[in-house]
Amino acid sequence: MKLKLFTTILLLCTFFQSYAYKKQSININVNGQTRSMVVFTPNSLPENSPLFIVTHGMNQDPEYQLGADKMYELIDTAKFVIAYLAGIDKSWDTGGTRDLNFVSKTIEEMVTKYNIDTNRVYWSGFSMGSALIYHGMADMLDKIAAFAPTSGIAFGGKEWQRCSKPVNVIHCHAYGDDVFKYDEWNIRDYVKSLALELDECKTYKMTKNYRTLGGNTGDREIWSDGKNGTMVELFSYNANWHNPSSGNSKEIWNFCKRYSLDPNIPNVKILSPLVTDTYTYLDTIKVEARAYDKDGTIKMIQIYLDGSMRKAFRDITAKDTIVSYDWANPKAGSHTIRVVATDNDNKKKEMSRTITVENPVPIVMTEACYENNSFDLPLTTNSFRYAFDLKVEAENIVAYMTGTAGRVELKAEETGLSNVITLKPVEGAEIQEGTYTLNITKMKDERGVTASTIKFTYTFGVSETSAAAVKYKKPFNEALQKAKDLYAATADTTYNSAEKLRATLKGLIDQYDGFASTSPTAYEEATTALSEATEPLVTRKQNLDDYFTLIAQVDQVIAQFADIESVSSNGAYERLVKARSYYSAASKIKDDKQILNSIKQLTSYLDKVLALTDGINEINMVKEANHRYFNLQGQSINALRKGINIIDGKKVLVK
Repeated sequence: MKLKLFTTILLLCTFFQSYAYKKQSININVNGQTRSMVVFTPNSLPENSPLFIVTHGMNQDPEYQLGADKMYELIDTAKFVIAYLAGIDKSWDTGGTRDLNFVSKTIEEMVTKYNIDTNRVYWSGFSMGSALIYHGMADMLDKIAAFAPTSGIAFGGKEWQRCSKPVNVIHCHAYGDDVFKYDEWNIRDYVKSLALELDECKTYKMTKNYRTLGGNTGDREIWSDGKNGTMVELFSYNANWHNPSSGNSKEIWNFCKRYSLDPNIPNVKILSPLVTDTYTYLDTIKVEARAYDKDGTIKMIQIYLDGSMRKAFRDITAKDTIVSYDWANPKAGSHTIRVVATDNDNKKKEMSRTITVENPVPIVMTEACYENNSFDLPLTTNSFRYAFDLKVEAENIVAYMTGTAGRVELKAEETGLSNVITLKPVEGAEIQEGTYTLNITKMKDERGVTASTIKFTYTFGVSETSAAAVKYKKPFNEALQKAKDLYAATADTTYNSAEKLRATLKGLIDQYDGFASTSPTAYEEATTALSEATEPLVTRKQNLDDYFTLIAQVDQVIAQFADIESVSSNGAYERLVKARSYYSAASKIKDDKQILNSIKQLTSYLDKVLALTDGINEINMVKEANHRYFNLQGQSINALRKGINIIDGKKVLVK
């Protein structure tokens, strides 16, 4: 008699791959506006990985889009970077270039941060974000290798007709879309005409009732053998809504990943300056670029500044090379750097970057220190290319003893710029404790030419007994603030075992809050006391954070293995449960040594349970009885049991 067994197999490896990526919010400057995006990167990101850009629908945002399409879940295995862009007021400029500039700047930012492959950049969008793709397609041909619009087309009609070359496109659209209605917007004709008129595709194939890896069903149409080998795919799926669908994400990625901009053209990247760098008038900016060619060598690299070529590196014969150019005396304002690389086949690739050069603040003054009848005046400037003749006057003196107003002239010991300029009163002048306003006039610039007068007013108090302590205030204030922040961060019951450390720190915070002294030694002692009380609590907090993170992971694993019998786990599961029970109460954790030992022990038990998942094979159903069954001890068994079994030499988990 044949026995039919219906076995549910759980691939635990899927569970343990959770959080195999990093998520962060990134802001960039685009033409003077701050634009934001949510970026996911796999924990292990190879150099020259692809970039996938996503633009959301109207009145939506990146969090809504990523929660619906779940495209980011593919990045750990597929190894690409994904950037979900945020529209201004949850909308996109589908008639101009504002958001196309945003997409271009995003590519530049991802090159800088993650060294992505500029030949493998893909762009997907939903609804209005899809309309933006069709609107900008013609302007992005040299940046985007494949487009994946979903549930939307350009409001302005067939804007792809402006394209100067064929494109690779996959368009997904629900038959029952209630916003961009399938028949009302002539979705099929729109995509078909792109395939035939722009790409001039020669081959057509339609698959009815096609099912994606994500579970959506519908009709899949492919127009292929287009000019330059391009392809257009339309997936019309069965759904009665207007939402991003995670059921299409794998289909979209599997289409896009096939394509690259001409793989034989050279690649070029601007290494510096970075978009995030700040530059000041009269700085020297180092422009550094790298170019490499897969199938040949680099022949020439040209550097353009604001449209004018400044430097050409010719007769290069290297496969991979880095060049640099010093850009002296850039004027204040916005500047565009463009680098063009040419290979031995005369194929070219370029990259641009826009930076901003600011007008300098000629002098920035910090707290002055008065001692021995002179001021030590720390000065910094945004440009070390200035030379100064200084005239310094102290006005509005209120003498400590007499209360009368007065005026005293100070002079610099030397001309020129240094980190600290010492100012002394002219002969016969006496400086007493009080408040001084310094008027500093810059007389000459670096070329010796008299420049426009710049005055900088700075008010400070002077006391011969207290000014020497000024330089000790900053580290004290930083130590006090760090102590306050740490005390607040450990107020949760999670840190009950650190109460003694917190009490010690709180006592010092109360003692030194509002502290002031005329003695540098007193500041040093206070700073040391705060630091010595802070560090043990920092260590305890980190250890407890690590401990409870591990506890959470253990609880998840216990829940996953809850129905495994002891015989099928070699007792590893039971030992983990007992260990978890033993370490359940936070009150048992008395010191850092015990915390670290608990982490070590729990990790050991956890690793043994996780090892059970190694080699588990997916079997959807076992229908016949003519299989050989064993438990994990290698003993032959007549029937499957709940837990991990070995069927024909393959490890499976039966629930």
